[in-house]
Amino acid sequence: VHGGIIERAIEHLGSEYGISHDSLTMIIGPSARSCCYAVQADFPLWGSAGSEERHGQLFFDLATHCAARAAQYGIETVLEYA
Repeated sequence: VHGGIIERAIEHLGSEYGISHDSLTMIIGPSARSCCYAVQADFPLWGSAGSEERHGQLFFDLATHCAARAAQYGIETVLEYA
């Protein structure tokens, strides 16, 4: 995620196959969620979408982060299976 895999995949589908961004659906499976994924302040994605601070501890939600990145391309439909 940090290396831009979401963006590269979306752009590849558009350039290689002519698929418009707004016709894509992102499906997110089980992943690290803020309920139980504590991180340190130097976590590379800290401060981006999915970051949460509770009781002085930092947490990260990978599903929220991925959905926010996809939304930048107009991909609004995100189905999440936990």
